[in-house]
Amino acid sequence: MKPSIKDLRKAAILLVSMSDETASRILDMLDRPTAKKLSVEIRALGDIRQEDRNQAIADFLRELLGADYRQASNVIR
Repeated sequence: MKPSIKDLRKAAILLVSMSDETASRILDMLDRPTAKKLSVEIRALGDIRQEDRNQAIADFLRELLGADYRQASNVIR
């Protein structure tokens, strides 16, 4: 399944929220077309509102942990 633009943006926000080393390692694990799309999205991000960063992290945690949004968002507060 191809990631949606919204999913690419959230993934890009997560990557720029990490250390350069960690983000680089993750990009190295992806197939070339996906890594390229993410790199383009990262360059297009501009300023990231804290609310958008929090939302991307909470969504990631919800997917990872299988928790509801309220539980995931409480982790990052």
